Amino acid sequence: MQTVSRGITLDQLSRTQSTVNEAISTRSPYILLQKMLATFSPAHSPTHLCRSLAQLASELLECDLCLVLLAEGEQLAFETSWPDLSAYRLDIGPIAIERAVWKRLGSAGLSGALPELNVHQREQLNPLQDISYGSLLIVPLMAEAICIGTLHCYFRKARDLAQEEQTLLFTLTGHASLVIQNRQLVESSLSAKTIKAFFDELFAEHHHSEQELYERATALGCNLASPHVILMLEVAQVQDAGESDRALAYRAASRQVQQRLREAYPGVLLFEQEYLITCMLPLEKDVTAGRLKSWLDETVRYLEQAQDITLSVGVGKVCSAIADYRTSFVEAKEAVKIGRCLHKGSSCTFFSELGAARYVYDFALANNLSDVYLEQVAILDDYDQHHKRAELLDTLETYLAHGCCLKETSEILKVHRNTLVQRIERIQSLCSTVNISQSTNHFPLQAAILVYRMRSCGK
Repeated sequence: MQTVSRGITLDQLSRTQSTVNEAISTRSPYILLQKMLATFSPAHSPTHLCRSLAQLASELLECDLCLVLLAEGEQLAFETSWPDLSAYRLDIGPIAIERAVWKRLGSAGLSGALPELNVHQREQLNPLQDISYGSLLIVPLMAEAICIGTLHCYFRKARDLAQEEQTLLFTLTGHASLVIQNRQLVESSLSAKTIKAFFDELFAEHHHSEQELYERATALGCNLASPHVILMLEVAQVQDAGESDRALAYRAASRQVQQRLREAYPGVLLFEQEYLITCMLPLEKDVTAGRLKSWLDETVRYLEQAQDITLSVGVGKVCSAIADYRTSFVEAKEAVKIGRCLHKGSSCTFFSELGAARYVYDFALANNLSDVYLEQVAILDDYDQHHKRAELLDTLETYLAHGCCLKETSEILKVHRNTLVQRIERIQSLCSTVNISQSTNHFPLQAAILVYRMRSCGK
């Protein structure tokens, strides 16, 4: 197990947690019951349910940090926390549990008591070795007679539970554990094979029976009569992953992407193959996909900046009829492929916004002929490769896209006007056979940049 705290303290976490310790009306059994019924909806993902459990436990016990770990074979794997630790980029690996410890957790959970653990066992179960604490309560999550995981409650100061608090805590964890287990069973029944078979039929050119598709969709928990959209997400890169750890890092990144999708869009259907995730995502009232676009942009940016995950996303058309799903799938597949070529780093590309790129892509990969414009683009790219921060090709592309307006281009590139003028002069000196100030050369140069980028991506 590897855990990196990056200097986090419980004091810092308490200051960032705005909703904890608010008079704690949760201690009332009636209020706790109300919150449990309102919070633990079986429609939510296991991660969402676990986070709700961590939040309610934090309110109930006035603790500084709550973690939920779920059982995976003979290991405990970190699922979520309250407050959210994702911004701290913790690397929390799975914990291998000895059988004797499993037995002790299960026995204590069945009797409604906290497990009696020695120092070695407590440290073995602690996933945050580098965070100091005054008290750590480890609570078994029991779904009937099965221990499905643990709840870890950290306190800055020494803390003992009163009998009433312990009763309320086990009422909370018992109810949450059953809902989480039921949701896990539902999701496991929606096996990858079942969802792939449904997608294959839904995206096929011809359908045997539309009524059968509606019935299969209902069995999978979605309503084809409601608007959906097809997304394709590719985990393109995970930074700082050594060769031996690459597959593990990509699986972890893919799992994190899927968790965020399920949390934001309950009812989404997912199928993953080689880090390419195909999603059928319900839009409900977001029929124009405006909220989806904002959420995707924010998510892609967050994963790249905070988690070092490069993600390429392609989005097809909104589906309102059976025939739309095949079209949306083809569009999403094309958008993720072309968007990867058009953008450096992470990207979110809607097919409807591809413009000329969708017409140029096939030509660029099928035709390997060159001309004077492509030759000039290649010269600029070669110059950029050998001169740090030159960015001549990006500068020319932005300059042409904004009608050769110095003011707009400098604002978009965030460079001083004089710097921009110097770059354009350097571009012109390198492009000796093409006058970039001549308007008839602008469109051929823009097309050449598109073709060049797509050929480079396709190699």
